[in-house]
Amino acid sequence: MAAIGVATWARHGPLWVPIASLALLPAAGFVAVDRYRNLGHRLAGGWLVTRTGTFARRRSIIGTDAIIGWRIHQTWFQRRQGLMTLTATTAAGQQHYSLRDVPVAEGLAVAAQATGDLIRPFQVV
Repeated sequence: MAAIGVATWARHGPLWVPIASLALLPAAGFVAVDRYRNLGHRLAGGWLVTRTGTFARRRSIIGTDAIIGWRIHQTWFQRRQGLMTLTATTAAGQQHYSLRDVPVAEGLAVAAQATGDLIRPFQVV
């Protein structure tokens, strides 16, 4: 908040910018809590189920046989918390389905269990 105020003052910007930023801070907190509550994933019976979203909640169910690859991504903030985004790639549908903010060990275990032969060469023993 202070950085926004200083940047606005240094650029001779309008006074409403830091005020609006302060007003939107609680709303951002509520959105973050709602997004966290709607995260979820499960691997059951050859199916990968993912769930995400805040305003538009989405649930995707794909067969593990359809997964042709994995993408592992970590933002700076995720790395500090030991989390990652694990994305299953497929040749059909949306072509990618993400499991967001998954603990690293849990995400790698899901990938190995879903497609063990696909990820096994890249795992450190």
